[in-house]
Amino acid sequence: LILGKGSFQPQRRRPLRRILFALSAFEDEYINVFIFLNRFREAYPDYDIVVRPHPSLNIEVPHSFKADQSASLALSLAHCDVLLYSSSAACLEALLSGYPVAYIKLADLLNPDILSGVNAFKWLAETPSELDAVLQYLDQLPEEAYKLEQQKGRRYAEQYFYPVHETNLKYFIVICGIKN
Repeated sequence: LILGKGSFQPQRRRPLRRILFALSAFEDEYINVFIFLNRFREAYPDYDIVVRPHPSLNIEVPHSFKADQSASLALSLAHCDVLLYSSSAACLEALLSGYPVAYIKLADLLNPDILSGVNAFKWLAETPSELDAVLQYLDQLPEEAYKLEQQKGRRYAEQYFYPVHETNLKYFIVICGIKN
């Protein structure tokens, strides 16, 4: 990840129309992702949906969607209003960079959401109508409330990443049970 530390504040655009869906490295979820996105686009055609494949996979995005070919997630984020994900760690970089995220729940058995339990600048949608409601809410959120949520999201993401130094590495080795 290219972490979005610093004082950068993404430009909030209204109306919220540009959606980036960050795919994970789990190809098994792709069919469900594209079924969801197709249903969403059929019901709500005014949104511009761009799909960013996981950089470790060489997949073709269906022709009905725009494929993001940016060199970095930071560049992809710069062209969106909100990041959608199902099990991608891209949500952390989005939060750290000041972008709202929405978890699209596709799985019934296991919860692959790495932000499970977090509600700082993060929303949940299980259906296209729920996603539209989230996007409408974000679009209508007053500027002060938006910035407060943005700060909460960034703060959570900053706490998620521990600084790398000797003390933290020793702690990591202990909790992972790594033996020299």
